[in-house]
Amino acid sequence: MPASDVVDVVADHAVFPCSAFPCSISRAYSCSYAAIIRAGKKSVPYAGVIHWGWPRKNIVAQPWLTEAAASTESTWVDAYTEAVDEILETIEGTRA
Repeated sequence: MPASDVVDVVADHAVFPCSAFPCSISRAYSCSYAAIIRAGKKSVPYAGVIHWGWPRKNIVAQPWLTEAAASTESTWVDAYTEAVDEILETIEGTRA
């Protein structure tokens, strides 16, 4: 499952806590060990602050993106496990 598909699955379940200023999940990256989903953009620079909080400014974390990823985990973890298994099958000496 490409990172862009993971973004689609998570985005369908992500509920940004401030409906007056909806945050778009705009970028996805994948590498050999992770799919990275970034939220926000120049016009919505506060998405990370809303998600992770800012104790010094008394902003409580509202982990909307993490909760969406956790609630859809069974969908995308299975796909990644299958992809890793396919790669392992192509590496000499890893077959049982």
